[in-house]
Amino acid sequence: MLLRGNAEGDIRRKLIRMGYIKAIIVLPANLFYGTGIPACIIVIDKIDAHARKGIFMIDASAGYMKDGPKNRLRDMDLHKIVDVFTRQLELPKYSRMVGIEEIDSILQSR
Repeated sequence: MLLRGNAEGDIRRKLIRMGYIKAIIVLPANLFYGTGIPACIIVIDKIDAHARKGIFMIDASAGYMKDGPKNRLRDMDLHKIVDVFTRQLELPKYSRMVGIEEIDSILQSR
């Protein structure tokens, strides 16, 4: 989700370097009308941005209910996302703090 091209990619790279991105939450595909790709929420917070050492990432793409051609987040999915984000819980294959160095190396390889 971070690795977009053109102007959008430039904006995201600048936000990362400035430390403004606090978290990225990846959501399931087919959640919004007309979009079959997974969406994400980028949490931007300028408070203490200079001291931020990473971005908290949550992959909530597997937590949903099929509802015809669309996917829907259940209450339990929403509560898990909010709880994990608020408490900054690291859960295997769901959430973790990703260091700026790791993100930089990925961006450099692109």
